[in-house]
Amino acid sequence: MSVGEYRGNAKEPDAVAKLRSIVGSRNLEKFLVVGIDSVRKLADYTPADLISLKVLDEYDEAARVIRMAREAVGETLLLDYKRRVEIRSLPRLTTGIKAVDELLGGGLEPGKIYGIAGEFGAGKSRFCHQLCVTVQLPPIEGKAVYLDSENVFMDDLIRGIASKMGIDPDRAVENVLVVDSSDYFNMEEFLRREWPSFIEEGYKLLVIDTLIGPFRQQFPGREHLAERQQRLNRVIGWMLKHVRRRHLYCVITDQVQAEPTYGGSLKITGGHVLAHGMTYWYWIQSAGSNVRRIMAYDVINKAYGESALFKITDDVLTDV
Repeated sequence: MSVGEYRGNAKEPDAVAKLRSIVGSRNLEKFLVVGIDSVRKLADYTPADLISLKVLDEYDEAARVIRMAREAVGETLLLDYKRRVEIRSLPRLTTGIKAVDELLGGGLEPGKIYGIAGEFGAGKSRFCHQLCVTVQLPPIEGKAVYLDSENVFMDDLIRGIASKMGIDPDRAVENVLVVDSSDYFNMEEFLRREWPSFIEEGYKLLVIDTLIGPFRQQFPGREHLAERQQRLNRVIGWMLKHVRRRHLYCVITDQVQAEPTYGGSLKITGGHVLAHGMTYWYWIQSAGSNVRRIMAYDVINKAYGESALFKITDDVLTDV
């Protein structure tokens, strides 16, 4: 069953009528076919996007309808000091681990993309599972979207974490939407066509575990590198736009690879496109049997290597 079938594709008649008033009856069907079924969604596109999707041919016409849509939803890109203070007052997302929250300055900031890198078995997916539960706690009380590229999501793990945190386990599981993102096309289609609607329904956390994996699988070798990086860049740009404007919480896990040099040091995978696309980068590494260290890797207001410890138990991640 597709995501669209799961949700149902019906839109309120007034939403379509408002869209028609901007794009015109002649073009309406083209917009609906590509998943643009409201003025709110239209406002998130650029003229180049509309031309690429072949819903409009002329740049000036595409720019005109987008300006009208952004004006209709009251969107402004100007962030004066008062507005920045309002944004900073929004709640941070707790990790459920006091030491890690302190490292993060109180938890994850809304409107930022957190890159989490580390070797296989470091605990990246466990970290993401825990966030899918903590986002349901007050004051956020949101839901989570989990794009699962490696088939690691576990309902039972969510239930265990929820039980420890005083949340009804069944409700906690129901509040996480899992999307099969094992190929890049599924990921692109969901993020562009479906995700904006889920945002409106209270899904405040986006987890992609992992982003680079499907692109590496389906665009192998240097001959496909340019296309891979271009597609990756578009996906990251689309995510950042929504995360920033809707004040969402976002975590992306990343694979690592060994440098082909003496010593074999590790680096994040995905090149400069992925490296620059994340707001902050943190690295998780083993610090003993079930103990992990999360370290600031590329964080604008943190010294490289500043870190905190946490422990992996059968259900939750806790302080050491």
